[in-house]
Amino acid sequence: MAMRSRVMAGYRSLLRTRLVVFKDDDRAIRASKMKLKEEFMKNKNVTDANKLASLLKGIEEVQQMLLHNVVQVRICRSMRWC
Repeated sequence: MAMRSRVMAGYRSLLRTRLVVFKDDDRAIRASKMKLKEEFMKNKNVTDANKLASLLKGIEEVQQMLLHNVVQVRICRSMRWC
């Protein structure tokens, strides 16, 4: 797979992951989309294969971190955690 395709697939994967992680939290969903776009645009002109490989590894690490280390807490009416 071409490097650009892998980067775009990683970007789309992170966009889908944030929907799962921040389910029902519109504010976090919007903020995470803006941050993802900002980070990807910051690196859009990278052409070095080693740097791209490092960024792709970072995409996978961020996705795993989001899926396994982020916890959403909800407060019920009784002011207890649900």
